[in-house]
Amino acid sequence: MLNSFGGGCDLGDEDRHTALEPMFVSKLPPALLLVFSLTACDTGSEESATAATGDTSDDSVGTTGDTSTGDTSTGDTTENETVDTDDSTAGDTTGNTTGNTTGDTTGDTDDDTTTDDTSGAQPCAPDLELYDDANCEQLADGIVAFTPQHKLWSDGLDKHRFIYLPPGETIDVSNPNAWEFPVGTVLWKHFDTPEGQRIETRRLTKHGVGVGADNWTFETFLWNEAGDDVTALEDGLENALGTDHDIPSTEDCQECHNGGQTGMMMPNPNELIDIPLGFSAIQLNHEASETTLASLLADGWLNGSIELADANIPGDAIAEAALGYLHANCGHCHGGPNPPKNLTLWIDIGAATVENTTTYQDTVDQPTQPVMPNMGLDELPPWRILPGDPQNSAIPWRMEKRTNDAAPMPPLGTEIVDDEGLSLVETWINDLGA
Repeated sequence: MLNSFGGGCDLGDEDRHTALEPMFVSKLPPALLLVFSLTACDTGSEESATAATGDTSDDSVGTTGDTSTGDTSTGDTTENETVDTDDSTAGDTTGNTTGNTTGDTTGDTDDDTTTDDTSGAQPCAPDLELYDDANCEQLADGIVAFTPQHKLWSDGLDKHRFIYLPPGETIDVSNPNAWEFPVGTVLWKHFDTPEGQRIETRRLTKHGVGVGADNWTFETFLWNEAGDDVTALEDGLENALGTDHDIPSTEDCQECHNGGQTGMMMPNPNELIDIPLGFSAIQLNHEASETTLASLLADGWLNGSIELADANIPGDAIAEAALGYLHANCGHCHGGPNPPKNLTLWIDIGAATVENTTTYQDTVDQPTQPVMPNMGLDELPPWRILPGDPQNSAIPWRMEKRTNDAAPMPPLGTEIVDDEGLSLVETWINDLGA
């Protein structure tokens, strides 16, 4: 069974769903007010969850298969896969938006295209408040699709992501590496098999002012066999719909969507970040996304300017692919002001060269740190990355582990090695030694 918390689980907070402050209530559409009142329930302890990182071991390449519903990682730590998060993801509570309107739809070219008017019919999966039609194709008014540039691995599942921003609100990008979302923001992420069967949707809704997991509501939903309705889950589900995919509990999701809390110690409140994965400058700075960094700037979604040229990963195609993979799959845990084991795999915007990135500086020719005995790490290579020698580099060594509780990276959210991602990293390491 697959622990697919990864990919950016977006879920629960039990005690922290307090009532919205009056000033923000007045900004929300009626449908959102109703959903927030209904979702002020228990869904898991957020801040108590430890980050899915290599805290217990040595040089974790912390990933989490997705959420990102958005990729919030750190900094972005965000891949929100919300958010794998890479993007965190994912799941969330929010009455998004508009009952059964036929507003503008921006879906994937695959499964989120506009269809004929079906006003009057009950929308598909009404509890998600995502679609306006009965065929799960027409997005509700104000919701747009987006696709992160660098994928968060979720054991081969396909993912589709969406976001809703309340009218008149903007995303605070005063820190371009750690966006802060307004109250009322909602993100969704679907998990589909390669054959097209929809298994799960995660929803993440911001209900409180500020950053960090306490200000978000996490939810997961199981789809029915017919693919037209969902059931909300709180405790997770193994082998959902007869597949190997495990739906995480709402509490589990906070191990990736942790808002910068990457260890047992309580974080400094001034160092917390917002939690969506995958909805960030680097991840949206490409033309293959339905919503791009350029379109956000043009449409007034951001409260400041970001130079498109700065929101790129430096280096040639080999370096960009490897660094992008680590950014999306590991950076949401291994990033921010206090990354586990002092290992940063998040790429800040504006890095001019590969050597300027913290990923390069924290890994290349850097020794691994001592580990406790009997943790499955006795054969851990002594170098995080040894140029020209991936077999004696700790990062790819841990990426290919899936059988020991301490050795695998990511430590949760996946039971299948991402051979393609591993190859990207190993190819770059070989290229460093050329």
